[in-house]
Amino acid sequence: MQWSDFRRSLDSLVNLQVPRRVAFSKDCLSMQLHGSCDASTKAYGACIYLRCKHFNGSVTSHLLVAKSRVAPLDDLKKRKRKQSIPRSELSSALLLAHLYEKVVTSLKITVRSYFWTDSMIVRYWLSSSPSRWQQFVANRVSEIQHATRGGVWSHVPGTENPADVLSRGVTADQLNEDPLWWNGAPWMRGNEDCWPENVHLTVAGVDPTVLEENSAVSVVVNMSPPNEIFSLRSSLTRLVRITAWLLRWKHNAQQRTHNNRRSGILTYAERESALLHLVRLAQRECFEQELKDLQREGQVKSTSRINTFHPIMLDGIVRVGGRLVNALVSTERKHPIVLDKNHPFTSLVCFIITTICYMPVSDCSLAAFVADFGRSAYVVLPGRQYTVV
Repeated sequence: MQWSDFRRSLDSLVNLQVPRRVAFSKDCLSMQLHGSCDASTKAYGACIYLRCKHFNGSVTSHLLVAKSRVAPLDDLKKRKRKQSIPRSELSSALLLAHLYEKVVTSLKITVRSYFWTDSMIVRYWLSSSPSRWQQFVANRVSEIQHATRGGVWSHVPGTENPADVLSRGVTADQLNEDPLWWNGAPWMRGNEDCWPENVHLTVAGVDPTVLEENSAVSVVVNMSPPNEIFSLRSSLTRLVRITAWLLRWKHNAQQRTHNNRRSGILTYAERESALLHLVRLAQRECFEQELKDLQREGQVKSTSRINTFHPIMLDGIVRVGGRLVNALVSTERKHPIVLDKNHPFTSLVCFIITTICYMPVSDCSLAAFVADFGRSAYVVLPGRQYTVV
C-alpha cells in the first residue's frame, strides 16, 4: 500500500470509538480471559479478550489489550537468516504470555483462561517438557508454560484468529469495521459447545529441523568396577606402600627370582613401580578400548572422550601427546598422565597433590617420594590439570 493511500485512510479513524469499560460487575455472572497470538514474515502479535456471561444468559466479549512487534530482519553482517515462521509463532505465544501476566496482575481476580493459536507446531512444543527441545525453543517454552500455568492452549482456525490483524496488518477503514478484532470470534459469544474442537496434535511430514528437537545420543562406556585394592587405604601414600609390599611378595614368590629376593625397607624404585602399577590398573578400568586402540593402531578413535588430548602410550601408560616432545622438561611435564575424574584412584591423587605442602612426613624416603610425586603432572578428565610446582 502506498503512503498516500495509507494517509488518506487515516481520516476514517475520526469515527472510531473504543469503549473504555469492557465489563459490568453488577450483572456479570462469570468472566473468562481469551488470548490469541499469530505471526507472519512481517510481524507478530497477541491480543486478549474479556468474555462475560450475564445473568440474563447473554454473553459479550471485548478487546482488552493487544501488542504487536516487527518480525526480526536479516542480519547481513552476522549472516543470520530471517527467523522462521514457527519461531515467530512461538515468539507471539511468548508475547501473549507476558500480556496475560500483566492483565492478571492488574485485574487482581482469578478467572479461567484460554489461549488460542493456529500453529500446530507451537502447540506441539508447549505440550512437551522444555528439555526436549533445543535452546531457543526450550527457553521460550519454559517461560510460556510458567506464565500461563492453569490455562488451556487450544487450536483456532486462522480465519477465526483475531491476532491475524496484528500479523498481517489492515487499513484504518478495515479496522474500524472489523468485529473480529473488537469482539473476537463469533463463537466466543456462544456456548462452549460451539468452540473450535481441539484438533489432535500431529507433526507428520514436518521437517525434523523445524521442530528443533534434541537428538538423543546413547554412549556406551565400557568401564569396569574399581579394583578392590583402591578401597584398602584412604591415603595414596599408604596405598602405594601396601601395593609395593604386595609386588615385592609377588617378586619373591616367583621361582626364577629365587636367588634375587628383595628384603629390607621399601626402596624408592619399588614405591615408584607400585605407583605406576596403580596408574596402569586405573587406566585399564577406565580406558580399556583406548588402550587396545593405542596398542594396535597407535591412536584412539575420533569418538573417544580422550581424543582431544592426542594420547600416546609410554611404558603401558596413557599420556597426553602434543608438541612438547623436544622441550627441556621431564617426561611427566611433557606428557601428563590421563586419569578419569570418577575413578577412586583419581580422588586420592587430587587429594595428595592439593595437600602435599601441608603434609607432615616422618621419614626422609617418604618425603622424597611424595615431593617427587607432587611434581608430576596429571590431567583429570574432563580437562582440569592438577600439579604442584
